[in-house]
This record gives sequence, C-alpha cells and structure tokens, in this order.
Amino acid sequence: MSSATTILSLPNELLIAVVAAAQLDCGIDEPINSRPEWILSHLCRHFRRVIIAAPALWTNISISLKHVEQRERLEEIFKLFLRRSVPLNVAVSLRILSPAADATNVLADYLSQVVPEFTRMQSLSVALESNRNDLAVEFVPLCHLAAPNLLHLDIANISPLSTRRCPVELFSIGAPKLSSVRMRGFFPFPVPSWISSTIRLELDNVGQLLNGDDTLYLSVIMQPLALVYLRLDLSEVHSAVDQIRIPSLECLSVTVDDGEDGPYVVNLFDCPALTEFTFVGTHGDQILWLLDMPYLRSSYPVLHTLSFINTEQRCHCETSGIVVPTRTHFPEIPLFPALSSLVLINQCFTRNVLKEIFGTRAMPWPCLKTLALSLEHDRLDVRGTLRDTVRHSSQTIPKLRLCRTLFSLEEWEEGGVDVEVFDPEETTKHFRVVDD
Repeated sequence: MSSATTILSLPNELLIAVVAAAQLDCGIDEPINSRPEWILSHLCRHFRRVIIAAPALWTNISISLKHVEQRERLEEIFKLFLRRSVPLNVAVSLRILSPAADATNVLADYLSQVVPEFTRMQSLSVALESNRNDLAVEFVPLCHLAAPNLLHLDIANISPLSTRRCPVELFSIGAPKLSSVRMRGFFPFPVPSWISSTIRLELDNVGQLLNGDDTLYLSVIMQPLALVYLRLDLSEVHSAVDQIRIPSLECLSVTVDDGEDGPYVVNLFDCPALTEFTFVGTHGDQILWLLDMPYLRSSYPVLHTLSFINTEQRCHCETSGIVVPTRTHFPEIPLFPALSSLVLINQCFTRNVLKEIFGTRAMPWPCLKTLALSLEHDRLDVRGTLRDTVRHSSQTIPKLRLCRTLFSLEEWEEGGVDVEVFDPEETTKHFRVVDD
C-alpha cells in the first residue's frame, strides 16, 4: 500500500485531530494562508470536504497585514474563516502593521466584517502601528455593540513614535463576560459598564492623555471594581485624587515617573487583599524615600512580594549629583509586616538600599525569605556591600537570588548563605510596553 493511499484513508476524526495538533505550532505572525487548515484543505477534495466541515478548525482567525497590496486577498480569506467557523465562538487577532497612508480605515473594514458575527466573539486582539491621533474612528464599528460572549480584549498601538493615549468607546450595550482587558496607547472612555466586572485590567499607556486631561484616566480606576489584577501607567497622571479602594485586588503593578513622589502611590490605593505590588520605572533614591515614610495611609497586611524594576539598563543618577536621602523616621512596626519576597532590578543606589534594609539601624523584616537582586552596573561595589551585609547584619539574611553576573563574583556559599541564580528576564518581560 502506498503512503499516499495510507494518508488518504485516515479516518475523518483522526485527520481533524492531526490538523488541530499542527495548529498548536502556529505563531501570531503566521500568514493565515500558511496555516495547516488552509493548506491541507487545498490538498485534495477529500481533505477539503472533511476540514471545511469541521468548524472547530476555523475558530482561530489571525490576520497580519504588513503590506497594503495584501489587503484584498486577506479580507477574502478572513471572510472564509468567519463563515467556516459557524456556529462556534471565535478568537480573532488583527495586526495592521502597514503605516502607509492608504492603509487608513483598514481595521475599520475588518471590524465591520466581524460585527454581524460578534455574538460569537470570544477573544479579540488588535495591534496597530500608527502615528495618527484619530485612531478612535477605526473602532467605530464596535461602539454601539453588545459582546455577550467576549472574554478577552487586547488593543494596542505598537508604534514606537506614538506618544498619546487615544480614548475609544467599545461595547456600549454591554460585555457581561469580559474578564481580561489590556490596552496600550488606548483608553476606555466613556467609562464602560463592563469595567466594573473585569477581573484583569492592564492600561499600559505611554505619554499624556489626549488634551492632557487626567480626569479621563482616573475616572476608570475610580469605579467600583472587582479586579484581581491591575496594571497602570501613572507616570503622567498628576491629579490629586482620593484613595482608590479595590477590596478584591491581589496583584498591582504601577509605572511611576522619576520624581520623588513616585513610590508614594502606595498611599493612593486601599487594597487590603493585595499580595503582590510591583513598581516599574523606579530609582534607588525613590525606594529610600519610601522606606523613610513616617506612616502608611493604606494597609497591606498580606502583601508578600514587593518589586522595584527599572527597565533601563543604566541610569546616571549616581553621577548626576542627586542627594541620597537618609532615614529620619523609625516606625515601630514594619511597613509591610508579611513581606516575604523583595525584588530589586537595575536600581541605582543599590548599596544604600541594602544598607537601609539590612543595616544595623534598619527596621526588622520578620517574614522576609528571599531577596532577588539584578543590575548591570557597579556590580563590584554592590558585591562588596552585599558581602559586608551578609557578614555583619544583625538580621537574618534571606535567601539571595542573584543575577548571573553577581552570582559569579563571589563564593557566596562559603559564608553560609543560601544563594541561587536569578534570571531577571523572567520578571522584566512582563513590563514591556511594545510588542517584541
């Protein structure tokens, strides 16, 4: 029996399973006409009949438009996928990466095709690369629409030249199941009703709000929320607001500016269930200001992980004449009484921070079990400070998780300290604004 005969005699169920397994290896930029369901449906009439009759093979619809001349062909394929996936729910990914002027309204055209099928939409991901300021018009087809089955929404302008957040109106009739929302360069406004039931919200925005109006931005996070995970860019938000209370919140990540008041956003939130708090964009002197706070207006009784991350490989604070604050307040109780994990990545003044945390005058950290430390500059100086801290601190030294370069500079185990290699990439990759 020939191999061709063997392949053609596969049971229909097994053929469908083979195609479904091949789909798992398809990346987000995989051309839609190179996907296994498309290729194998053109192999022979038998394969075509079986594959087209299996809606589950057509539910992941990914379009990546990089050249305007692809537009007409890809739109036809897009329509075919929508038809063949009926009646199942679909996940749609649209990447419009052609900045040419004649690519205007391409996204709106695709979204118009989706509107009649939107009750089947389960996931929608949109990535644009545009420097325009009027991108809201691209989303007009989704303004006055219901999304009864939508679970995930991801909208991004990935242009490195874009510096504005664009307000967009989406699903004004409702999206009752929408649990995960991520927006980069966009902002949901007017405040949608579905924001109050969202479990995960990420607003990774860069630059100032349209017209510099912070109230638009803050109006979202001042709603009654049921969030468990929240990520916000507060680097350009300067409004004075009351505390933001989110009793359900467990994980919070905020991007701050390089001013002294950056870490003081700990008092902006009232989240008694918070277990993980991450600051992105901080510098070492800001951490020192935080450690010197006389009191916390907020309470974080169960916070176990506190991270300070600078995504820049090197800053010039230590050579620019910045005055490093010294502690003047000594609270009777720890700032974060349940803290068990502290992470410092690419922080200037790391030596000063280590002294304030573990020095002879430092406050106790009764539950601290691990310290993760990574930096690309002044490694020898930090190594010396850390070594002296390990030898002379009156406190119990937690397990050290060090980047590979720090780990290799010292025989740490000889001092009786538990040490392991720490890969900062696993942490910092979650805080990149622009897609790779």
